[in-house]
Amino acid sequence: MLSESLRGIMAGYWWLAAAPGLGLMLVALAVECFGEALRRAADPSEGVA
Repeated sequence: MLSESLRGIMAGYWWLAAAPGLGLMLVALAVECFGEALRRAADPSEGVA
């Protein structure tokens, strides 16, 4: 399966690998942002100087 995908990338079908990679990156970024917002909401000392 990997060798077939490598042949596809080398043949110019790079978007077949870029689309799932971009999707995974966006999901990871969304989870990171949600976790950071949750941490800030749950931290009572946030914003206190």
